[in-house]
Amino acid sequence: MLRFCQEIESDKKKREMYQRKVRSIAKWFSNAVERYRAMLKTEVDANRLNQELESGSIDAEVMAELSQDLLDDFDYANGAKMAYFQMSDALVKLILSKYSYGPGYRNSFLVLHGITAELTFSDVEKSWISCKADASVMTEIVTKVLRDEGAEFGIDFVALSTDREARSKFTHQSTTSACLSAMRCYNVIREMLAFLDSDYGDTLPVFTFEELFRYDDLLSEPCLFSFDNSTTILIVDSVHDVRKDYREAVSNLRWDLVIDFDGYSDCGGLQSTVTHNRIQKEILYSTVASNLSQLPVDCTLWYRCGEYSSPEFVPPYSGSGCKDFDINAYAHFHKGCISATRIREKNHNREAILENLFIIARARDRMINIVALTDNAMIVQSVVKVINSSRVALDDYFLTWVGVSEAEGFDVLYDHDYETMNEHFVHQQCPVYQFFQAFAEHSAYWSPRKSLESNFSLPGSSGTVCLGENERNNIANDFVALYDHCEQESQEQSNILRKRFYSGNAASWNTIANDYALRLRKAADYERMKQTIKTLLGQTQSEAQKRLFFIRHTAGIGGSTIARQLAWDLHSEYAVLEVRNYSRDTFKVRIEHLYDVVLNKAPIIIFAEDTMPFFKNICDDICTLERRCILIAACRVDSSILREYPNANKENVTSILDSTIPMLQERYRNNSDLSKDTLRSKDESFNNEVQGAMLTPFIIGLYYMEKGFSIYSYVKKALEGCYETRFADILACMAICDRFD
Repeated sequence: MLRFCQEIESDKKKREMYQRKVRSIAKWFSNAVERYRAMLKTEVDANRLNQELESGSIDAEVMAELSQDLLDDFDYANGAKMAYFQMSDALVKLILSKYSYGPGYRNSFLVLHGITAELTFSDVEKSWISCKADASVMTEIVTKVLRDEGAEFGIDFVALSTDREARSKFTHQSTTSACLSAMRCYNVIREMLAFLDSDYGDTLPVFTFEELFRYDDLLSEPCLFSFDNSTTILIVDSVHDVRKDYREAVSNLRWDLVIDFDGYSDCGGLQSTVTHNRIQKEILYSTVASNLSQLPVDCTLWYRCGEYSSPEFVPPYSGSGCKDFDINAYAHFHKGCISATRIREKNHNREAILENLFIIARARDRMINIVALTDNAMIVQSVVKVINSSRVALDDYFLTWVGVSEAEGFDVLYDHDYETMNEHFVHQQCPVYQFFQAFAEHSAYWSPRKSLESNFSLPGSSGTVCLGENERNNIANDFVALYDHCEQESQEQSNILRKRFYSGNAASWNTIANDYALRLRKAADYERMKQTIKTLLGQTQSEAQKRLFFIRHTAGIGGSTIARQLAWDLHSEYAVLEVRNYSRDTFKVRIEHLYDVVLNKAPIIIFAEDTMPFFKNICDDICTLERRCILIAACRVDSSILREYPNANKENVTSILDSTIPMLQERYRNNSDLSKDTLRSKDESFNNEVQGAMLTPFIIGLYYMEKGFSIYSYVKKALEGCYETRFADILACMAICDRFD
């Protein structure tokens, strides 16, 4: 039912005038769609349609049907030439008129919604329909109001602005691109009319498109898209106009990283359809990207590029009909960027942010599969430039771009090396929604993320405390919290994690919880260490260094695993946070907030790997925390950290129990890919080849796994122990001699 705000509904003359405007636009829409849908059937007519759209002409008979007062009353933003821009701008103002007649006395309506703006009007009543603010400002106002009113809208306002920019005189578009984009805009206008009056959802025609997306290409070479053996990155623009079930089919897949250029994705966009809880949500701008040190494991890191409808919107904004526009509570994508109002600076900032994210993704050392779903060619150009930049320089990747825009000029980004370009990049020129539709139709093939069966609780001072989404997101960028049931995985995934551990990688919490990692010390030793930690947490330590508990270990002895086992054993009694990233601005603040406010002053255990960047800063911050907190970490005997903190608590681990050696042999043997004959031979010669100081989990693993064993972290620690370059050079020479002997 078509209804407006009380001021309009209570005035018969106004109500009839507003209703007449909506009916006029609906009539225009029906006639325009019927006409253009017929023209799309032949290539000749499609070219004529494109020319008509570009010139802004509209059928004279249709124009005659439009009420003249529609054109008199609305100030069409930016002098838009195309009739459908005029109509969409008018509809934005009509949608706002559902909630208020205008900004109100002293902008009371805007203040209510946290908006600061100085708007100009063409009449003294200052109604929305007389507002002279440009389309970008009106879009930001209407989207904020719709969010506050709890409306998960299916109107894709960004599609309208993207099309408007693409049709500027500086941009060339092919007939196909221009027509596909325009048809999407007409469908968005249909959704706007249906929002005003739901009856239009049943009566107005809709544009449908020929199936253009090639789903099989995604699974074939050279793309070979998969979530099992690659790092997957989704780059997506606003998709409010895509069916909800289609969005659900894509949003719940096992993406490692989502870069979402829709600030309202959580309000009727793609993020709003995520149903699992293995997701870390963040607002992205340069500082956030710079502070990221690794992608989370078995979790989707989902970035929204600012909170405004357009990621390119930078407040305070002054444009046609508006001064100093700002939404006070919002962070924008270009926050912290100097001269962010200039297009060149925005492009540089976007590329710098993407560069940081791709460097982190590259650290996983496996293929990166990127899917870009956007009609904005500028976003994809930034991605390709970053991928080929000297700092990132990806070798093993594939980028699939789905969108109606042209891929003009992309060969230049590959230095006209078409062979390399075809090995790493493909553009499927079709509506973005067809990607979503294809994945929904093939949903049985893809395994979505499964939620943790967790209440997201941590031990507090008066029992367990369940953390809400805001509290979880507050700590998620810096820490992995050991919530209740955080160790749960499917049996298949659990086996994969166990295999990774016995291939030389760090033990996951699932691996620790299931005792897949052997206990390398006596039970009494573990109990003694746990009791020491409990005693330290009993009161705020007056001596700062007593807030540090180090496992002082020899190389390869399993010190990091012992530290993890201690943290896990204590997590049912104390809140345990594993450090993911270190940011000087947030590290202490987030621990203090969790301690003081959330857990009501209950002790906190922090666990960190000594190979992390800024590990010394982490130690310094813990030492200055005036809280009952303690850091557990494993450090090699030659680590400079041990010399920096001579009064820290230390537990020496320089050997393992003789009884664990046969068990370690069995575990590594069972996880090895070597042949049975080779393993039998290794068993026979084990006592002769692995002796004395070599009897460590690392050497035993390397012995049985050979090339399947990761030595990266071991070598990294060894090189960090070289206090002079000449020592590192000697190690490098020894390695070369061994490799090429």
